[in-house]
Amino acid sequence: PTDPRSASYNPLLEVRKGPNEVRDVQNIADILVDPEGALERRNHWEKTSHSLLVGAILHVLYAEEEKTLARVATFLSDPQRSFVATLQRMMTTNHLGAAERPQVHPVVASAAREVLNKSENERSGVLSTAMSFLGLY
Repeated sequence: PTDPRSASYNPLLEVRKGPNEVRDVQNIADILVDPEGALERRNHWEKTSHSLLVGAILHVLYAEEEKTLARVATFLSDPQRSFVATLQRMMTTNHLGAAERPQVHPVVASAAREVLNKSENERSGVLSTAMSFLGLY
């Protein structure tokens, strides 16, 4: 994935915005969390990280110029910003509305709120787990 001459595929560009976008993004997160489709049941960390990844991917699709999994990884782990500040940004960014009537994507806000409501140690574990799924990017 690091050789610019290699073949490339950006799954985020395949997301159909609108009624299918959440399911499309969930499918991408499913592949990241369980690439072989072998998990019968996900544990707490996998479930919560999956939810965070869905929210972060949707945020990147709507609010960031670079729409890639690499950008999802750098967005979540930006050293210039705390993880709490990242979650707050997800809950306050205008994803769906116009400038005069901003509207946060409800799935993005819900995913961020779910993690923000956790203790600091648990938040750290969720982020660490999510980042492990984004390791290649």
